[in-house]
Amino acid sequence: MHAILKPYRRLQLHVRHRMHSSYAEHEAIVAAIEAGDATAAEQALKDHVHIQGERFTDLVANIERLHDSAYD
Repeated sequence: MHAILKPYRRLQLHVRHRMHSSYAEHEAIVAAIEAGDATAAEQALKDHVHIQGERFTDLVANIERLHDSAYD
């Protein structure tokens, strides 16, 4: 799975400002953990994963669109 997702993970970091945003998301996660705030840590993790899920859904949709147009 890691090998399959590697190109996607590399690609997502080329999205404008994504690296900065991802870093800030990780900082928020660590800060919540350090503060002992499990609820905030959980929410920050969910938000971070959700963003990645949206990007993955966009990628799949674009691949499907390209595939469909190649066979039209």
